[in-house]
Amino acid sequence: MCAKMRRTTERRRKLGMSDRVRSHFQIGRRLFKARAGVFVVSMILLFLSGIVVALLVLHRSGFAIWLIALLAWLLVCSGMTVGLHVMALKSIDGQVPRVDELFGSLPLGPAYLLALAFYSEAVSLGFALLIVPGIYRAVRYCLFAQIAILGLGLVICFPVSLLAIAGFYHSLQPATA
Repeated sequence: MCAKMRRTTERRRKLGMSDRVRSHFQIGRRLFKARAGVFVVSMILLFLSGIVVALLVLHRSGFAIWLIALLAWLLVCSGMTVGLHVMALKSIDGQVPRVDELFGSLPLGPAYLLALAFYSEAVSLGFALLIVPGIYRAVRYCLFAQIAILGLGLVICFPVSLLAIAGFYHSLQPATA
């Protein structure tokens, strides 16, 4: 560990700050390793849905067809994203996620897309006003989905981050006995 990291860690300890972020990513990495197949297959299916829509749009180049295909894909992709969040929460709760759960939340796609639009607008407005309100809004509302597409690394990074966020979300919930 370099000297700067040691000083930062010591300063956090003096202030009583725990390194919660690291522990959540360690949990996310451990859960991903235990259930990598399910999450990798789910991410590949999510990517393939985009490829299918792209091929449909290339086949028919009319604007109306393109717009309908894009909107349909956004709704399906949003529903599949909710499914990924459900799978992550199940993993955090000690259950075993299944690939078919990726499609179990498709009806929630429009609600997720609307929430994402409101979240993006609120954060953008905050950044337009001042940087500090934008950061505040981004942090405050980032867990709206219990809350996150490029390259192969995202197939691993996104699920690990999603599992870490799900673990953080779970830690914020009051303990039930």
